[in-house]
Amino acid sequence: MDAREGYIRASDRTQQAPEGKRWRSSFEWELVDPELLRELIAALPDGRAAVTDIDDPALLLEVARRVFGTQLPKRAMPRLAPVLLERWLPGAREDTLARLANITQTALGKAYADHEYRTPASQISFLQARKKTKNFLENLRDAFHREHRASWLIPKGQSGEEGRGVFALRGAGGDPLYAPYRHTLDAQRRLDELKRAGPVRGLVVLPTGAGKTDVAVGWLLQQLQRDPQLRVLWLAHQISLLDQSAVRFERAAHQLPEGFARTLRIFAGDREPTSLLDRRHTDVACATIQTVSRKLDRRSRRRTEVSNFLAGPTVVIVDEAHHVASRSYQTLLDLVGDTEIHDVVGLTATPWGQGERQDRIDAAFPQGVIARTREELIAEGVLAAYTVTPVRTHLRIPVTADEREQAARVGDLPMTVLRKLETGERNAVVLRAYQQRADAWGRTLLFTTTIENADALTAQFKAAGVDARALHSQSEATLSGLRPWFKEHAHAVLISVGMLLEGVDLPEARTALIARATTSPNVLSQMVGRVLRGVAAGGEATANVVYLQDDWDDFTAVLSPTGLWEGGDVAPAPSGPPDVAAAVAAVLRAATAVAPERERPPDVQIALEQRQIVGAYELDDATVPVFDHQHDLLREHLERGGPFHWPDDAPPPPVAGEHLERLQRHVAEHGAPPAFHPVARSLAPIELARTLSDDTPRTFAERQALIAAGYVDPLTQLVYPTLRHFAEAVDQWQHQLAQPRTPEASLPAVAGRPPLPRRPERRLEPTLDLVMARAKALLPETRKHRLVRPHVRWSSRVTRSYLGLWRLGDTPSEHHITINVLLRTDESIVSEELLGFLLWHEVIHSVTPGQGHDAEFEYLETLWPDAVMRNTDLDALVHKWSAEPADY
Repeated sequence: MDAREGYIRASDRTQQAPEGKRWRSSFEWELVDPELLRELIAALPDGRAAVTDIDDPALLLEVARRVFGTQLPKRAMPRLAPVLLERWLPGAREDTLARLANITQTALGKAYADHEYRTPASQISFLQARKKTKNFLENLRDAFHREHRASWLIPKGQSGEEGRGVFALRGAGGDPLYAPYRHTLDAQRRLDELKRAGPVRGLVVLPTGAGKTDVAVGWLLQQLQRDPQLRVLWLAHQISLLDQSAVRFERAAHQLPEGFARTLRIFAGDREPTSLLDRRHTDVACATIQTVSRKLDRRSRRRTEVSNFLAGPTVVIVDEAHHVASRSYQTLLDLVGDTEIHDVVGLTATPWGQGERQDRIDAAFPQGVIARTREELIAEGVLAAYTVTPVRTHLRIPVTADEREQAARVGDLPMTVLRKLETGERNAVVLRAYQQRADAWGRTLLFTTTIENADALTAQFKAAGVDARALHSQSEATLSGLRPWFKEHAHAVLISVGMLLEGVDLPEARTALIARATTSPNVLSQMVGRVLRGVAAGGEATANVVYLQDDWDDFTAVLSPTGLWEGGDVAPAPSGPPDVAAAVAAVLRAATAVAPERERPPDVQIALEQRQIVGAYELDDATVPVFDHQHDLLREHLERGGPFHWPDDAPPPPVAGEHLERLQRHVAEHGAPPAFHPVARSLAPIELARTLSDDTPRTFAERQALIAAGYVDPLTQLVYPTLRHFAEAVDQWQHQLAQPRTPEASLPAVAGRPPLPRRPERRLEPTLDLVMARAKALLPETRKHRLVRPHVRWSSRVTRSYLGLWRLGDTPSEHHITINVLLRTDESIVSEELLGFLLWHEVIHSVTPGQGHDAEFEYLETLWPDAVMRNTDLDALVHKWSAEPADY
């Protein structure tokens, strides 16, 4: 049962809303029949596979929200229409059928004007016979959404900032509320200079909390005083931003001389109708981009309304101007293109984009108005100084290749990744992080991933006795209603998803508790910036940023508040517990130490770079690092107990004998393994390579400085004996990123798969003979001279660490290849060609030592007959059959 007050199907609602409440309605997936929902999803490409094994209706709803969003997408209607017509329409309500038949019949014109479709059967037959025109599909979609709308009660909008559509801007000669900042006056003077020189196309870049809105409002009111014909179009993407801007206009206009009178209207949601977007009735139009851009790219009433408003001197303000790269803004700016009468000014704290997005931002605002750094404004007291406290969750978050690609494409983590952060264990970490220093944190803004998790955290905080409230698009509370509570309660915790990210003014907030991971500098900066109001802005001198550190599965794009953003030159120092990786580095350095005059053998460097640290066992007197290939084997041994010898055929580096002895001693004394702390850490310089591969122009000296800074890391120095080795590795990773290839990973753990049949007599030598014979023909002359026949063997036990492993022996002519004994099975399952391709893969490593899977390696690998198909066969094999050592 839905917990929202008065929740009911909208078509069944008959009562008036009680005093102080109003009805809110929207389309709800919960009202759609599960079987119909399943068929709608199955109509999409790969949709049937997404719902094949799902029987739980709640999971089905999650899939629908993920693949469709909040409603049926228009672009999918050609695929969905047959399902709606055949499966939904025969069971639709009679009033729905009548309405849809009527509007469809009307659209067909005179030829159908005299036809009568009075019965549901005739209406269904008529509708199912229609051509799937764009107009018909839109009407069908609207009818489906309307029939599945729900209603529930919410409080009426508060008087004051919320809900108003008209603001009278009246001059009264009042005193300023506070003296303007120096940078505010500098920015306004610069805007005047640009305007005198011609049309303004300027960008105001100020850190969050520095008063970007005040810069624009003060300057615009001066312009409105001078020119009675001037109009303002203020654009934002959230109604809350418009509300705050309107209030700033109203308060600032009060300071102007008596006789000044203008009208401001808000065009968004249920505020003012766009018919009043008219120069005769509106001087300042504050509108969401969604409202003004609707059908702006075609001949429509909205386009005419906007064009008429722009038909004269106009200043266009783009609030949170980093959104200007979107299609809706681009369409509007094309309409604004009359350079003689229009000024365009952008306001942002985060003027960053990626690739084409950055190009669009630069093209829209080629002139700089002002740009101040965070450090400058902290020194002036405008912003608060702050400390960063990381809180480790010890949770490992996997990220798929598709999710990595999507994050890179859209500039932030996709929802599928954010959902992985919504666990009870992680929410408990969030609560503990607050409770441990609640007095120090004070009024706190908590940023989380989704509405559902915001509600879950709110309930969890309240159950623990914390005064917490939720604010999101589906909450009954409004920002204006929560402001008094937040100001009055010293330990208030306001939990939100996106409504607090941009433009929200809560100067009393002292702590940002960031439980929402992000790869977007914009999002991170907005979260941190919410608590940086300094003494001069009504806040305090210091603030706190508490953020959750998860262990990401070799995914280095997640940002940390200890980094640099918003033009800052100095990152705040972390004040929380040290990263266990530092202790791991010290142990690894000792475990792999060599004499100063010797250079570390190349195969050890390769092994360390290609492996990933997954954690460490903490003993009283030591820290034992654990690599990905060691984890399962070591854990099984410690749980079983007793003596143990590390297998010779395991990938390097092995667990040090001293460490094995200490771990075994701990198990013998305590009867259980020591505490294990996860640490997802790759030893490859991929993050620095990504930085150097972006579009930022850099001199050679700047590039070398970044590489030198990266080499300070103790883990980096462990792998690369000199800075030169590290710089060469960075170069190789840049080439890898230019043509990425999914790195080799542990075999998947898929439950319920049968074990492969065993064939103990199967030998590898005959297959190696085939590979070596082909190698002489396939390898180019530049690599044939490196070809050495390797020693080949089966592994002593089934392992999930690899299918094949190449290792260099004590001399350059001694090569070893180990093949996972998992593949010692019938040729009908693993053919000689397939096994040969795996051996070929390892032989390529032997003739390209140290190169990893670079471009040359990939080219040489594809020389094997049907290489792409063979690679697919190997992947399919380990997903069809069990790779669990316990099954063998």
